[in-house]
Amino acid sequence: MSDRSRQSASLPAIALLAIAAVLFLTPLAWMVYTSTLTPSAAAGGGDSASDGASANDGASANDGASANDGASANDGASANDGPIAAPADPETSPKVPTDPENGLAHTPTQTQEHIRRLGPIGQAAANYTDVWNDPAVFFPLYLRNTLIVAFLSVAGMVLSSAVAAYGFARLRFRGRAAMFALLLATMMIPFPVIMGPLYIMFGKVGWIGTLKPLWVPAWFGGAFNIFLLRQFFMQIPKELDEAATIDGCSHWGIFWRIIMPLSRPALAVVALFHFIYVWNDFLAPLIFLTHRDDFTLALGLQLYQSKSGNTPWNLLMAASTMVIAPVFLVFLLARRQLISGMAGAGLKE
Repeated sequence: MSDRSRQSASLPAIALLAIAAVLFLTPLAWMVYTSTLTPSAAAGGGDSASDGASANDGASANDGASANDGASANDGASANDGPIAAPADPETSPKVPTDPENGLAHTPTQTQEHIRRLGPIGQAAANYTDVWNDPAVFFPLYLRNTLIVAFLSVAGMVLSSAVAAYGFARLRFRGRAAMFALLLATMMIPFPVIMGPLYIMFGKVGWIGTLKPLWVPAWFGGAFNIFLLRQFFMQIPKELDEAATIDGCSHWGIFWRIIMPLSRPALAVVALFHFIYVWNDFLAPLIFLTHRDDFTLALGLQLYQSKSGNTPWNLLMAASTMVIAPVFLVFLLARRQLISGMAGAGLKE
């Protein structure tokens, strides 16, 4: 088949991939774009007076006065009907939150006039600053908790899964095939099935209400990660093991000095997959955490959304963007290792 024929045959596949990429990226693009809007524009109503709208919306209908008629605030324009250049009442000041404990409708940290002069960048900065400095939902604390859980979980999962995978790939012992089949069978057990027994077990050791139930289980390995690493380890030539054994190297030395350095792509895949899983995990923190000071970002985002029934979508989308940004950054940094590890290249002669 000629090169031109191959290119023609690949065009439908490329078109399908492009369509799938657009469908996948459209919600993300909408989320990021909405995080830069005013509340009314994010809700689909355009700029309203409560968000620093134009003066034509500032006068009330009962007075029949428009901005061109020189209507003043005393002629019927309320704080919700138009921008206030110099509010006399402290309760109407844009710097005062409306209900920080029960609602999300707290006003930006900068005045609307200053934000309007900065344009979309100023509005986006105000939205993200409002979310980060929210007095009721402590995102900096939740970020610290999530990083602690993610670091400990990823370290435990990579190390424990690599040790178990080395045993299945290199060591010969009775019942190895049966044990490996049993290990793979555990992949079919969903987390809600073992959620109750885990809660009882962690409750008896006093771990409920702490971060330990979120990262300690990772130090016992994961079935999928052990399977992935085992398949990768089996592609590494055993002649390297034999040469190291002749030089007096033990199994532990072979594991650390030969297998682990040559398996960096596969280890990166395990670390990335588990990091994304821990970062996005919502059910386990919801079950095991009881204090707000221990919440992760997933619980913090849900708390932020549920504080008020009237959700300001611009702030909620700003919070969502902040939550997924670290995962996106980690993926960009590790994309080459991810592709190499998933391909299972191993060693080539």
